[in-house]
Amino acid sequence: MDKRKFWWAIFIMMVLCTITYSNHFQNDFHFDDSHTIQNNVYIRNIHNIPLFLLMAVPAALYRKINRTGQ
Repeated sequence: MDKRKFWWAIFIMMVLCTITYSNHFQNDFHFDDSHTIQNNVYIRNIHNIPLFLLMAVPAALYRKINRTGQ
């Protein structure tokens, strides 16, 4: 695949993803969004990105994935 086709494929995928998820901008915050997004002081500065990789996940933010049918 040449570079031109590759970049067109990337562009088309980005447009499709944007169209697919474009309705989420009108939605409100729910459940854990208040303390994870709205009140989280660590996501206000880009220099805090390494902290996401190094700090432990508080138990209040962890949701166990339940698997059924096995």
